[in-house]
Parts: sequence; C-alpha cells; structure tokens
Amino acid sequence: MGDFPHVRCVGFAVRPGPRRRHHLRVAEPAIGDLRLSSAIAGALDDMCRDLERFQARQEQRALLGRCIDAADDLIEALEGISLAGWPVVPADWQPLLDRFAEQLPPGVRPDELRSGGAPCGLLDQIFEIEERLFQLRLGEWALVFERAEIGPG
Repeated sequence: MGDFPHVRCVGFAVRPGPRRRHHLRVAEPAIGDLRLSSAIAGALDDMCRDLERFQARQEQRALLGRCIDAADDLIEALEGISLAGWPVVPADWQPLLDRFAEQLPPGVRPDELRSGGAPCGLLDQIFEIEERLFQLRLGEWALVFERAEIGPG
C-alpha cells in the first residue's frame, strides 16, 4: 500500500509490523514507514473517483450554461437585425459565429454557420442549436428522475 497515491492526504495510518495499540495515535501523519489500511485506501479511491465525476459534471453544466447564454445573445442580436430590415447578416459577423460554434460541445456543433445569408435562416439554425443544448441539460435531469423511479424504494 506504500504506492497508494493519496497516502499523504490522510491523517490515519497503521504502522507496519506487530500491532501495538498504545503506540498508535488518532490522526498520526501518514508519512515515512506508515501505511494506510486497505479499507481506508479503497474508500479514499472511491471518494476521489466520485469527486472527479462530480467535477466533470459541473464543468459540463457550466459549459452548457455558457453556450445557452451565447445562443441567447446571438438570437437577440439576429432578431434586432431582422427587425431593422437588414436583408443579410453582415459579413463581419463570421468571426463571432465561428467562436460560438467552437465553444459548442461535440454533437451539437453545426456543419456551418455562415454570415451573408438571411437573418431568419441563421436565426433558425441558432434556435436548433439552443434546443439541442437544452436537451443535453434536461437529459441529465431526466436520467436523475428515471433512476429515482427505478431505484430501490
């Protein structure tokens, strides 16, 4: 257990060799020749994996939130262009559209978002993208509720 990656993180350790109860102290630092018990090491591994999964989910939620906000901003601006009577989306919008498409998660990225066309067509594309983003966000909640209904009760 000496190669356990979290050995320096813990406060409980077991001295190698014969057990001598009076020599062990609670929260004795796990350094030197001290080893973690396999139960504690396994529990720490499980906790670390759970924390990594939680962090990955949090990052995905944050990415989806940023993408939805960016889609809302584009929709608002495109509606303004459309209401102003512009026949086409200005060419200087292309870098903005490219940056938006780059930040989207895989599976949501469109084949292409192009300026120069009618604002309504681009608006429809952005609405479709936003709908897929919401489906990803809500899909996670649907899984949580599905597990709750199926789980032990």
